[in-house]
Amino acid sequence: IQGWRIQISVVIIFYCRWKIHNIPYDEDRLSTKYQVREVLRFSAAILPSVILSSVMHTFSLVPTILWQNQIIKYYICCVFYFSIHSLNCVFTKITLILCHPGMRVKLQLLFVTRLKYVSRMFYTNLNSICFQQSFIIQCIRLKCDNYSMQVSTDYLYVSIEMGFTVISLIIMIPCIVTLLRTTGIHENCKFLLVTSASVQLLLLIVQAMLFNYNIVIDNLAPPVELPFLCAQNGLFILSSHLSFVLVLER
Repeated sequence: IQGWRIQISVVIIFYCRWKIHNIPYDEDRLSTKYQVREVLRFSAAILPSVILSSVMHTFSLVPTILWQNQIIKYYICCVFYFSIHSLNCVFTKITLILCHPGMRVKLQLLFVTRLKYVSRMFYTNLNSICFQQSFIIQCIRLKCDNYSMQVSTDYLYVSIEMGFTVISLIIMIPCIVTLLRTTGIHENCKFLLVTSASVQLLLLIVQAMLFNYNIVIDNLAPPVELPFLCAQNGLFILSSHLSFVLVLER
């Protein structure tokens, strides 16, 4: 599927460039030229995202193969496998937004400008925040002294996976908002983009549920994780097929 996506995207780009120079001179020339340019702009923007997704999907198979051949441990396989999938969800959408002029401008208007204002407000109230943080840390220390906590190296790997997933979840939200608010994109294309991003967001939520289950239940055996892994792989396959349909729709 990944290889077909790249080939179709490249063919569409060359065809659109040829079509622009061979549009007949009639009353519908301007409308046709605008539509072809819109398809060309989107196809050129999605090609880097498709290539990046293909590379990361291929690379995510490496830890699984190494674990099946007993070269690496299961928890190390999980760290690389889930972290790559989390980063893939974010990197593909960010690459598409940055490569598409309309999405890039909308992202700057919605978030970049507002983040600059929020950062100024943050530094203004920095002293108050530091005071509150020190008070909260003291309360946490008093609370934890009453409980005996079991230290496990497995929690380290789960925490790494959870960190990548949570960060990816946070970044995916502004990406979906940007896709929804961007104008000038065909409605079918926008629907598929938002659906694909929503599926990836749900995939990250399933991964977060898996890691939370591992931490709470304290059972890292593969059979216990089977329902979560089935849901994660099902959403991963659905996301790949949606991306392929998106390329075909263009």
